[in-house]
Amino acid sequence: MSVLAVHELPEIEGTGDVESGQFTRRRTWLVVLDAPSATGGETALSATGIPAYAAQHPTLTGCFAYFKGFRADEPDDGAHWLVTVDYRTPKSGNTGTTTDPWSREDRISFGEARYELPATYDKTPTTPLAYKNAVGDPLEVTEPRINPVLIVNRYRKRTDFDPFAVYPLVNTLNNTGYTIRGGSIAAEKGLLLRFAVQDETWSDGTALYAIRFEIELESGMVLKTQRYQNKSFYQLVGGKRVRCCIETYNYTSGTPVAFTPPRYIPTPDPVFISSNGAMIANPDTANVSASDIIRQRYAAASWTPLIGV
Repeated sequence: MSVLAVHELPEIEGTGDVESGQFTRRRTWLVVLDAPSATGGETALSATGIPAYAAQHPTLTGCFAYFKGFRADEPDDGAHWLVTVDYRTPKSGNTGTTTDPWSREDRISFGEARYELPATYDKTPTTPLAYKNAVGDPLEVTEPRINPVLIVNRYRKRTDFDPFAVYPLVNTLNNTGYTIRGGSIAAEKGLLLRFAVQDETWSDGTALYAIRFEIELESGMVLKTQRYQNKSFYQLVGGKRVRCCIETYNYTSGTPVAFTPPRYIPTPDPVFISSNGAMIANPDTANVSASDIIRQRYAAASWTPLIGV
C-alpha cells in the first residue's frame, strides 16, 4: 500500500483569544492511497507533506502542531483519508517574549490529608478529661489528625526531565531536606503522594513537560512510622501463649468479695499487652503508650530527579 496523492484543503477552522494570547489553527489534507485498507489512516498520517509533531504553522508565528488525527473520507472507503493537524500557541503569548515556562517560579496550592486516630483524652482546657464511661471502661473515640498537602505545578524542558525516574519515587519520603518556593521540607518529613506530567510545546517550539506533584507534609500525623495498640487475647507466660483472664468477685452482699481460691474467666475483649508480652493489669496512658507497636510505613529515597531539576 502506497500514497498516490496528498492535497491540502482550505483552512477553515481556528480560534484566537486576545486576553490570553492563545491561538489555534487546524489544517486538513486529503490523502489518496492506491488501495483500500483498514489501516490506511496510519499510512495517511505519516505521508510525505503531513507536518510533524511540533512543526510551526506556515503563516502564524509561534503556533506549533500538537495533535494529529485521521478519518475515512467516506465510511466504507478505505482509500481516501482526511488527515487533520491541530496547532496552538501557549496561553502566555505567541511571540516568545515572555519568560520561558521552565524558568518561572513554581505555582503552589494546598490541600489536606485527614486521618482518624483513637483518642484517650478530650480537649478540655488545662485538665483534659479521659474518654471513659462511668465504671472506667475506655470509650472507643477517634479524633481527626490533619497533614497539609503541598500541590506544585511547574514546567521543565523534556531534555532536562525524565518522568520515568520520578514515578518510582511515589510513596517515598524525602531522604534529605528540600526547599520549594522558599519553604523548607526537612528530611523524611514529606511524602510524595502523586505525580503527573503532560506534553506541552512553548512558542519557540521547545518541547516541555507540564508537571504536577503533591507532597504530604508531616504535621498532625507522623509519616514515617505508624503506632499500633499492643492488644491481644493472649499473653506470654514462661514463653508460652496463655489466654488472658480477669478475676471474678462475689457481689451477693452488695460489696465485691474475692473468691477463695480466686476464680478467673477469659477476657471477652483483647487487653493491653506490655512489650514483653505480659498483660498490663492496670492500663493507663503512660504504660499503654510505652507498649505500642511501631512500624515503618514508608522508605526514604532521593527526590533529586523531581526536585533537583
